[in-house]
Amino acid sequence: MGKNGKKIMSINTHVRSLYSPSFSSIMITYFNYNLSFHFYKHIGEDHNGLPKYDRNSMTASVNYEGAAMLYLTAVSILDGKNSDKEIKATVSCYNATLIFDYKREPDNQMAAYLVIEKNNDFTPFKFMAHPHQVKNGDQITTEGYPNRIECFRQDA
Repeated sequence: MGKNGKKIMSINTHVRSLYSPSFSSIMITYFNYNLSFHFYKHIGEDHNGLPKYDRNSMTASVNYEGAAMLYLTAVSILDGKNSDKEIKATVSCYNATLIFDYKREPDNQMAAYLVIEKNNDFTPFKFMAHPHQVKNGDQITTEGYPNRIECFRQDA
């Protein structure tokens, strides 16, 4: 019940589900006016070798400002403005913290993670990367482009 004894309708809309083997899966939804992230921990593989995820999720909802920060951070990487810089952006939620972490891996490739922290328990999601070749002057190098990070783009 809301103010004045009137019922308030709650609307939950599925946006996208993403999977990251060996890390977690994320279900992204709109809940009323907030963007919600439901993280499901990776718990192993089934008898066919397919990933299995915990049925219980850790959830964080962000308001417009938090969603805008995630969007602008992802776009700055996708558009090349910050694609070679390490970024750690934190969004405080009601009962959890979301951490967008873009960092260099041991193989010298950049990787993007979205991590939920709740009660000192961390569940990471890694955006998988597709290797591609980039020409820098006369030199061709192979870089990993963090695909699925484009889920934060409007035109994805």
